[in-house]
Amino acid sequence: MRFWVLVAILFFPISSFADKCGVRDLARLGNLAIDSDERGEAATCLIHNQLHDDAAMAQVLRILRDPNEQLFVREDIVAALGAAHWRKKVELRGSLTPEHISRQEDEALNRTVASAKDILAVTQAVKHMQDTTSTSRFEGEFVRALSELILNKENHIQLRMACVEALTQITKMQLDSGLFDERNLRIAYEALKENSGNSDTASFYSGAGTALEALRSNARGELLATMDKPGRSLSSIGH
Repeated sequence: MRFWVLVAILFFPISSFADKCGVRDLARLGNLAIDSDERGEAATCLIHNQLHDDAAMAQVLRILRDPNEQLFVREDIVAALGAAHWRKKVELRGSLTPEHISRQEDEALNRTVASAKDILAVTQAVKHMQDTTSTSRFEGEFVRALSELILNKENHIQLRMACVEALTQITKMQLDSGLFDERNLRIAYEALKENSGNSDTASFYSGAGTALEALRSNARGELLATMDKPGRSLSSIGH
């Protein structure tokens, strides 16, 4: 018997707009001559619809990390990252079919209706299984970029506040999905923790302290608590 597997990617409802935000929007995002609002709209559309596209996300990441880029564009990128669909469902469908039916089996199939029904039932049997996977391979890079922006006191307070909010949402998503990389989770947690401990006014108003408490009170917040214990590590329960 041969096991045939059909893999179907089930994107979120927003994937029905997959034809949007293509090359034209990527060009708009990279065009410094146009208005920052328009560039921000292009970035938002790309993040919401093309998060899986490596070329698009590489450009978004570059702009986010560039201190000379327009502030409003970076803020729009950060806001979109916090609301992005970082997880997608994958449905596995498997059906059992005979690789080869011998002459004897073929004769038996013709002789008895009962055996024909049995064989037909086996060949039409279908197994279903769903799995959760990451939408973008740049997820870790965005987590690191947001963490760096939060800790950089030279950044505008509004940008740091937006980064705290986005990083909190991404971390919560990782915990809730059970699919995460320990390094990324630790980077986000340490950035929020360090910023919440800073005594300067900007760090206080960034909201890191409140965000940290919200994550610790999450249903899986105990995973973050292990990071405060030396010599302890955790693993993604999604692997």
